[in-house]
Parts: sequence; C-alpha cells; structure tokens
Amino acid sequence: MFRYQDDCIIFNDEGAFSDIWKEVYPTEMQLEQTNNVCDCTFLDLAISKRNGKFFYQSYDKRKDFNFEVINYPHLHSNIPTAPSYGVFTSQLVRFCDVNSLWLHFKNDIQLLINKLVNQYFDPLQLKYRFTQFYGNNIIRWSKFGSDICDFVDMF
Repeated sequence: MFRYQDDCIIFNDEGAFSDIWKEVYPTEMQLEQTNNVCDCTFLDLAISKRNGKFFYQSYDKRKDFNFEVINYPHLHSNIPTAPSYGVFTSQLVRFCDVNSLWLHFKNDIQLLINKLVNQYFDPLQLKYRFTQFYGNNIIRWSKFGSDICDFVDMF
C-alpha cells in the first residue's frame, strides 16, 4: 500500500483493504475506487498489469482537459534561457523514471520536444542536452534494454 495525501494505491491485496478500510478511515469519508482489474492511475503514473507483470508509464491528467495547459517556459517571455533548458533535462530524467517501456519514454520525449520547439527552444540546444542526459544517465535509461542514442536523430 502506498499513500500520498488523498491518493492511495494497493497492490495484490486480494481484497483485504475492502475488509479493513473502516478501521483506517472515518465512516463519513467516501472512498472511490477508480481502477479496473488491470489498469489504474496513481499520481502521474498509468499502471497496468498484463500476464502477471506490472507496467507503468507517465500519465498527465492535463491532457484530458479540453483546453491547452501551458506548463513549460516560453523562450520569448522575460525569463533566463539557461534554467529554461534545465526544464528539458529534468523532464528527461522524470520521463525515464516513470516509464517502464522504451516506446512510452520515446513518445513522451517526442511530445516534449515538439512543445518546446513551438515555444522557441533551439533544437540543437535540446539535442545537446539530450546527449548530456544520455552520457550521464546510462544506469537510468539502461532499464529499457536498448540504446537510446538513436533518439538523437529526432532533433
């Protein structure tokens, strides 16, 4: 069982929590089950269970909104440039950590690159930052079981 504020996730409890939740929470509190047997979201993760194995990928509920959410710096605004590129690097680390499969990591990075380029980030600078991430985080991205250097061609 993992809990973060009002979000709670329980793995493989075979229904035990359903039997004891009234001992943990007041009866006035209504708990909502937001998953099905094989899929759920928890914080910024979409978690699924297939053939007895757990898979996870990033989940951003803002994508479900029917309007655009501005969540990264725009380089034509009045902000320093260097920290803005740091946002890209930090998202590379986060996306690497919150995706269990290479394809999901790749999709997240492609969407991020497209969004940042539309906000006037320099693709060559993004490529340089990705190359730095690649060299400094081999332990982090090696879990995918393939070399991610081919991704550099997307810039």
